[in-house]
Amino acid sequence: MLALTRCKRRGSTRRANWSWWSAPRTTVFDSARSLCAFNGVRFDISFLQTSLGIPSGTTTQWVLKTTDILESYLLVHGHTFSLNLLCEANSISVKISSGLHAIHMAEAREWEPLRAYCADDVSILCKLYRLRRLTNPRTKAVMDLADWAHPRMYVQANEASDAEAELADAQAELADAQAELADAQAEREFACAHPPGYVHYMTTEAETDHLVGSGDVTARATSPAPPGARG
Repeated sequence: MLALTRCKRRGSTRRANWSWWSAPRTTVFDSARSLCAFNGVRFDISFLQTSLGIPSGTTTQWVLKTTDILESYLLVHGHTFSLNLLCEANSISVKISSGLHAIHMAEAREWEPLRAYCADDVSILCKLYRLRRLTNPRTKAVMDLADWAHPRMYVQANEASDAEAELADAQAELADAQAELADAQAEREFACAHPPGYVHYMTTEAETDHLVGSGDVTARATSPAPPGARG
């Protein structure tokens, strides 16, 4: 799309074949919860509006729900960078061709290679947005797209994170409950094995080996106390 936009703005007299674009495709844009782009606000959307005669009210709604990396950095930070620079800074494969070559493809009506080029751009864009935390190729600072993305852009990811956090809390509570149950069971087993009046002397051989007949003392210490004995 961007390549065709440039071709048109440079004054090409050849009109692109847009027969493949039909009304349902604009419906997809209308029904999308949010849109993501790289320089789409200033080029792609405006080109679609002009070429397809889409009402400005429709494209305005698209712009309002679009997160555009390049547009945001231009407005917020006052600088820009190319898509290839952004890819290189974040270990993502760069574009398979250039915008200038795409113009030549459009002028030569090489639609299939042009579509492959555009599809590759879309694939790159998806990878960048899925990473979310990107390295700015100019400043090397980490930028979180969620900080200025459309509120609906990462809603599913946020919901998933919340669900994971709730699951972790539930698992921790379950572990605590299981530990308490194990302690209660141990106490119950001990109580059953040691009825009232039972006295258990915690005496070891090391503590009684200086006594005469310590073996007898140790044996008696580990045996139940006789009735009436006091601890």
